[in-house]
Amino acid sequence: TGYDGIEIEPAHLHADPASLAPARRREIRRTMEGEGLRCPGLHSFLKAPAGLHLTTSDAAVRGKSWEYFARLVDLAADLADRPVMVLGSAKQREASAGAATRDAVARLTEGLRGLSAHAERRHVCILVEPLAPHLCNVVNTLAQAMEIVRAVGSPAVQTIFDTHNTAGETETAPELVERYLPFIRHVHLNEMDGRRPGAGNYPFATLLRTL
Repeated sequence: TGYDGIEIEPAHLHADPASLAPARRREIRRTMEGEGLRCPGLHSFLKAPAGLHLTTSDAAVRGKSWEYFARLVDLAADLADRPVMVLGSAKQREASAGAATRDAVARLTEGLRGLSAHAERRHVCILVEPLAPHLCNVVNTLAQAMEIVRAVGSPAVQTIFDTHNTAGETETAPELVERYLPFIRHVHLNEMDGRRPGAGNYPFATLLRTL
């Protein structure tokens, strides 16, 4: 198909992806490399096992979730060299059960701050992904993502630009890229409805020229 790599969703590998044995991790990596592919990193990485939530008011669940996140940092590091981890995971970060969005953002920031040193040691970069408002109520713009990035203050926590998730933005894609490029470590190209590039009418040429 012309692609050079595969961004992996861990739940597609195993129902408990952090439990994958070292030998299996090496096998997955060898398989990709044997086909001429590389893994840029992980995406949607808290869907399995069930019950994880990064911003819940339940401290026990939250602690378990961040601990599992740390184990997935190790998985990412084993599957790729200097990988990214795209922190979309809408259902695992949203403010739910009547919680205030500001509290969820504070817990997300606190958790990333606590995880950042481990990510730095493993040469993994966690990317706070703005999500469209209809997908999640926590971090809907690059400006909001950057508030977290700056609060954490670690090279292991940066951000991502995703065309599909710009529904909540007031600036154009080129304006956003020019403003935040030093912190954008990864780019996703989708039509606004999530389909592949070219299936709709998103002005990708303008964005790519800016990049």
